[in-house]
Amino acid sequence: MALQGRDGQITAAEMASLQDYVASLTFGPNPNRNIDNTLRTAVAINGGVVTGPGGTGNAQAGQNIFNTAQIFGAPPGLACINCHAGPAGTNNRVDIPAPGGAEPQNRKNSPLRDVYRKVGASKASLAGNRGFGFDHGGDEFTMQDLLSIGFRFNTLPGGGTQQRRDVEAFMLSFGTDTHAGIGQQVTAANAGGAGDDAARITQLINIATQSTQVGLIAKGTRNGQPRGWMLLGGSFAGDVTGETLAPAALLAGAAAGSEVTYTLVPEAAARRMGIDRDGDNALDGDEIAAGTDPADPSSFPGACPWDIAPFGARDGQVNGADLGLVLSAWGLPGITDMNGDGVTNGADLGELLAHWGACP
Repeated sequence: MALQGRDGQITAAEMASLQDYVASLTFGPNPNRNIDNTLRTAVAINGGVVTGPGGTGNAQAGQNIFNTAQIFGAPPGLACINCHAGPAGTNNRVDIPAPGGAEPQNRKNSPLRDVYRKVGASKASLAGNRGFGFDHGGDEFTMQDLLSIGFRFNTLPGGGTQQRRDVEAFMLSFGTDTHAGIGQQVTAANAGGAGDDAARITQLINIATQSTQVGLIAKGTRNGQPRGWMLLGGSFAGDVTGETLAPAALLAGAAAGSEVTYTLVPEAAARRMGIDRDGDNALDGDEIAAGTDPADPSSFPGACPWDIAPFGARDGQVNGADLGLVLSAWGLPGITDMNGDGVTNGADLGELLAHWGACP
């Protein structure tokens, strides 16, 4: 039987394409984390028979227990992190290990980065249709049911009840591929005055400045025209060549009808989402002024499609810098795909070499 019951086997190229697509998928932001991606001291948990239903746990304290407390299995025991290590929360080894050894099979312990999405199952319900069971067989319906199997929380100070809550809180806050601030957004319409959340705007600026995972963009209108900005080096670079605004200046221009909306986005997407939507190195505002299409990478002012470097600031020359970009993007789409066939290859290299020198 082929993939999904297809009549024939898919080709190696199709399988590679599927693999590349699946590898590009990421988990979304974990809503149980602070928007600066730090752990909270109070996270709502489901609880259970031992801890009581509901309540909260301290994810920061839970992380310390997860990393250091040797409470699984017979003494001396293992810490949770011994089996559920790394960003995904798995050491990629078969369960269940024992202190001093394990079965090195190419299977993995259950990853933890999506635990927060699995809550809601109930053994008491005959009609429930939400949630997933925990443990490798999926037969434990709450996190606390799972933590009652083989874990010696009762050896911790106070009998371990609060520590159970804290570990659940941490597991519900496990990191994902995506910074927790991605998608956070705030709109200003009064130059940062009454009704505007100036403190949140400052927080978003600080997060984007301090993190390598996120960028900050702003969208609004000026003189009736749609505009975009991108936080770069502490200032907002506009979508018009040469425009740079201090954060206070951008906020000062926010007014009714000229609102400014700030959004945290993945760092790698900030330029495209903020000031160059089609990735052709021509800024959106410049394109609107020149009458070209800011959504079409083949349409830009003074079109010289072979001049692609420096990135974001064409120099009017087709030279070694452009050649370097083409070679670094070999096999990929984008501005280096000069003939528009969807991939950077020898045909594009030939076009670049044929137009070597100053742009016409």
